[in-house]
Amino acid sequence: MLNAMDAAFLVNQTNRDLVVPRNCYYSVNASGSTDIVAPISPKGALLLFKAEKKPEWTDGFAVITGPDIVGIMDIYALQYEYMFSKAFVASNSRFELEYETETPSCTKV
Repeated sequence: MLNAMDAAFLVNQTNRDLVVPRNCYYSVNASGSTDIVAPISPKGALLLFKAEKKPEWTDGFAVITGPDIVGIMDIYALQYEYMFSKAFVASNSRFELEYETETPSCTKV
């Protein structure tokens, strides 16, 4: 699977932060493909994706400008961690962790 994927740097330009699961990566199923996200900071991540599904990312950067997208990605990180380790996720902001547990509409991914 990995040999069929391209890499890009994901830039989070929102006021929300990416959370990091214990195993340091998670997958996101969107637009008919599975992307792998490995956050390296609250505002950046390594992104592995299929170029034929996301040709706009082949220049090496994927930019997120919508905070709702980051919220959905954080939910995927939480679900991925719970499914595999039932351990924890890390964030530089308590708001991100509390927001995910207090917002029922975000859990419907």
